[in-house]
Order: sequence, then C-alpha cells, then structure tokens
Amino acid sequence: MAHAVLVFESIYVDQPWAADLEENIHYILDKLMEQVDQDPEDGSEPIPTPSGETFDGCEVCIRREIMVLTVMATIDAMGDGLVERRLVA
Repeated sequence: MAHAVLVFESIYVDQPWAADLEENIHYILDKLMEQVDQDPEDGSEPIPTPSGETFDGCEVCIRREIMVLTVMATIDAMGDGLVERRLVA
C-alpha cells in the first residue's frame, strides 16, 4: 500500500484517502449545520443525512454522522485496498 500511515497500531490507511475522508466529513457536517440554521419556510430542499436520521446539530447527531461516514468509507476503502488491518503480535 503506497503512502500508508499506521493508525492506532492496528490499522494502516492510505494517507490521501484519510485526508479525503476528513475533508468529506467536514463538508457534510458544514452542510448539515447550515440546514439547522436555515428558515424552514425558505423552500430549500434539505440534504439527507448519511445515517438517514434527523439532524438537529447536537453532539449526539454530529457523532452519529461522523461514525456513519467513517464506517461506510472504511468498508469501501478496505475493498479497494486503501485500508488494511495490521496483525499485532
């Protein structure tokens, strides 16, 4: 795996993939937080949350969406060889 970084001593990740994941999480959370602050009467269509659950901007909602985005991306990345478990002896 090129550009691999050891994370938590048990997993390697592709460094550009990790940077892209972080950027995507920030982008999605920014959009969701913008929706929380919008007037529901303005007629704009809200974007769906990654989890499919209602988002009100609280810490629980933020953590849930981060976990869903991370898990989904990691599953896909493992299939693409961008994330690998490290065998710890």
